[in-house]
Amino acid sequence: MSVGIASTCFPRLKAQQLATRMHTLGATTTDLAVDRGQQWEVDDPSGALLADLGVEVLTVGLRIEIGSVSHTPESIERHAMSRAGKSIRVFASDDSTTATRRALVAEQLAAFGDSTVLIDTHQGHASDRTLLELTAEFDLGLVLDNEGLEFVTEDARRFVEQVSSSVRVLHLKGFDRVKGSLSTLNRSLVPADLVNLHHVLEPVDPSVPIVLQTRSTTVERDHRLLTHLQKLRA
Repeated sequence: MSVGIASTCFPRLKAQQLATRMHTLGATTTDLAVDRGQQWEVDDPSGALLADLGVEVLTVGLRIEIGSVSHTPESIERHAMSRAGKSIRVFASDDSTTATRRALVAEQLAAFGDSTVLIDTHQGHASDRTLLELTAEFDLGLVLDNEGLEFVTEDARRFVEQVSSSVRVLHLKGFDRVKGSLSTLNRSLVPADLVNLHHVLEPVDPSVPIVLQTRSTTVERDHRLLTHLQKLRA
């Protein structure tokens, strides 16, 4: 499978344009970010057109946080209804596994119906401890984001070893931390990033798909470098 390209990389392209651009770069898989003002939703809100154009939608990202009382099972069901059977990428709150939230989490997960729920390792949400407990208790898969790993754990390699069997998709990018905050600046990937990524991701099965998810302006170059990483991991 080729390295995918997330819709976040080309937020101003409508579905037909996105598919054409992806094929030009040799990508056939994507992650679609919903309700982020991206143009693919204008003419393809369900993602069906992209599928018809030869783009496999690996994951659909919804702005839902498992464990948060702000997202009731009823509201989740409404959001997930049009994504039935899909792999849905969501976040998790850091108190998802507390005694008072476990029942809520179970109800929230049930509201997704036959969709597969994957937790995004994104900064500002669940910590490494909570992610470990969630994957074990509820048998959930992870979308492992290298940017988020910088914030959710102090030992990325050890954490990846612990959750490797739960990783379903890798979201990778180049970035620099903004000192003293949870913010980052996306930048071009460089060869040194590949050395680090190869080490950190070594415990993950090489067949797990890679998706480039970046706001940098060097998508073609970044995609080429991640393709090289994929070959190193094969």
